[in-house]
Amino acid sequence: MSSWEFHSRHRRSEINVSEQNPVASYLDTRYPWFAKTLRPACMQHDGYLKAFLKVIPPMSEDCLYLNIFYPNRTHEDPTIRYPVVIHIHGGSYVCGSNHLYPGHVLASMGVVFVSISYRLGPFGFLSTGDEASMGNYGLWDQLMAIRWVKENIEWFRGDPSRITLMGESAGAASVGLHTVSPASRGQDLFHQVIMMSGSDLSCWAVTDPNRVRSRYYAIELGRALGCSSVLGDRVAASQAAMRGEQWKPSGAADVPEGQFGNGSAKPRLAIPFTARIDASALLRCLRHKKTAEEIANNSLLTPLDGAPNFVWSPVVDGTSGFLPRVPLEERKQGRFDALPLLAGVTHDEGSQVLLSNLARWEERRFRIKDFTDAVVRRTIGNFLNSEKVFRFQATAEELYTRYTWWPNMANNSARWENMVAVSQKPFPL
Repeated sequence: MSSWEFHSRHRRSEINVSEQNPVASYLDTRYPWFAKTLRPACMQHDGYLKAFLKVIPPMSEDCLYLNIFYPNRTHEDPTIRYPVVIHIHGGSYVCGSNHLYPGHVLASMGVVFVSISYRLGPFGFLSTGDEASMGNYGLWDQLMAIRWVKENIEWFRGDPSRITLMGESAGAASVGLHTVSPASRGQDLFHQVIMMSGSDLSCWAVTDPNRVRSRYYAIELGRALGCSSVLGDRVAASQAAMRGEQWKPSGAADVPEGQFGNGSAKPRLAIPFTARIDASALLRCLRHKKTAEEIANNSLLTPLDGAPNFVWSPVVDGTSGFLPRVPLEERKQGRFDALPLLAGVTHDEGSQVLLSNLARWEERRFRIKDFTDAVVRRTIGNFLNSEKVFRFQATAEELYTRYTWWPNMANNSARWENMVAVSQKPFPL
């Protein structure tokens, strides 16, 4: 088995570098070269990778590379072309790396395996809801890699007429988005799809179409980094300092998370969605005054609602963008690639979502023995709050009744298993 690595050369994988500024791709070699070193992962908060890896790979804004593994079968006819798999890694759009998915196993089975990288977190999905930063840059990165594979994979003994697009979690949602996006559908770029543990119809796959959430997160990231973007904030802060007073962001209010039963929640600071912002000033500050490490290390923001909403995710970005409408509307109107599809979820799929959100709510390492009745009620409340359900209290009571282990209500392990079942919802087929 041989492995090749495609180099993508670009200015800098900055925040808000759009598809109008494409990378310059090249093979970087005039002779056979066996790639020995994996390139850096895209910038992200290192806390994510620490949960999966003992050794954290290097990270860089210079990260848009793809790895190609192909069969090394010298005894076969050199004109034989193998089926191709393009893999998009998951990680809630904020973490992950193609380091985690070596392709030598599939290559040994007669498949050309390509793992791609794309910008993550605010580098790939920051959106101010206007032309200053429309968002979806990570999806454009993916599309560029897919197009490159289609045009060049034959040089690696791949069959450009047999390309499977595959992904898991956020990668699976990305796969689904490529089947509905006018930027990628109907172009014969891939011929079948595999979506594992997610889809474009997952409730976390796309931010609400009016983009108020993404705009809020852009403002909060700026504030965390000292790049105030709310008009009047900078003047007000200066005046407060002159008076010797502590400044509070304009329109700030304590907004509690969803509560149910005996649950309690820590209030958080929020600003009204109607606040006027200077998006251009925000982006200039992020680009020129802050390092990539500073941005990545401050990108862990608290979601506006409970699980399973993501902070940094694709958005509906208008008629000229990657996603003009929400995926469900596109599918209802028949605007998608009707391709062979393989999809599925794993057992206890929701445990990761449940655990990650419990860790955030509890602000400490969570243990099963801590899964008390109060935590169950708060968990149900947060999930329902994220869905904005009608008849909130009645629905919460119904879920509590349905997912309580009545023979032994003190059994924390049973509580955990039942809440995992509730948490399966974010992974529809």
